[in-house]
Amino acid sequence: MEHIRKKEIIELENKHVKNSVFFPLFICVLIFIVHLIPFEGCHGITPRTFTNLEGILTSPFLHADWQHLWSNIGPLYLCFAGLFYFFPERAISVPAIGSIALNITVWIAARGGCHIGASGLIYLLAAYLASMAIFSKRKNLAAFVLIIVFLYGSMVWGILPGKPGVSWESHLFGALWGIILAIYYKRDKTWNEIYYPEPTLEDEDDTPDFELNEIENTIESNSQDYKNSSAPHWMNAKEIHYSNDNKSDNKKGEEYE
Repeated sequence: MEHIRKKEIIELENKHVKNSVFFPLFICVLIFIVHLIPFEGCHGITPRTFTNLEGILTSPFLHADWQHLWSNIGPLYLCFAGLFYFFPERAISVPAIGSIALNITVWIAARGGCHIGASGLIYLLAAYLASMAIFSKRKNLAAFVLIIVFLYGSMVWGILPGKPGVSWESHLFGALWGIILAIYYKRDKTWNEIYYPEPTLEDEDDTPDFELNEIENTIESNSQDYKNSSAPHWMNAKEIHYSNDNKSDNKKGEEYE
């Protein structure tokens, strides 16, 4: 039975990895296709104006040019892949809620202009994964975050103003909303934690209550048998009680993003 169980887990792992590769790729391909469509005018976020409110939904899919697109597509894919693998239950809610909250904040507080690009979403996902790595203390998630830091560590400076034409507000608000969502979902378990739980010292030392009761009954029964037997008095076993009272309970003018 254990062999069958391991085989099922391996098959489930392989399917999960494929999904974590395919769905982020689908999102990136969708953004690529949108970039091929010729748009005129600004369809991104124009702060504090009511003419382009659709930009709150469309801005992550829009990019100024190919260089802008390629600079975002790599980290976007990596962050989405990490989200899909470690937190598949949040793979839709975190980007959707976070992106809308981020873009509304940009509409309210950012500089004037046309804010487009997916980098605000990248900062949101990166901050979410980094914060969840701290909260969950999972080594594999922390290792994944370190890979992102190693490849795109310079992006931390993107939350500061200074570079012309860059929507640093989107970066900053994206990172803040990523941290907020991580705090809200900090009790979530990673996919590995559900299917490959790491044993703790308490788990290793803990014996289920029903097993302790069974041990007590067995020892008491054996002790009574010895007392009723014809064995010499010095061979009679003494009654032993195991207490589990202390056992713990388990449970133009475009601003590029």
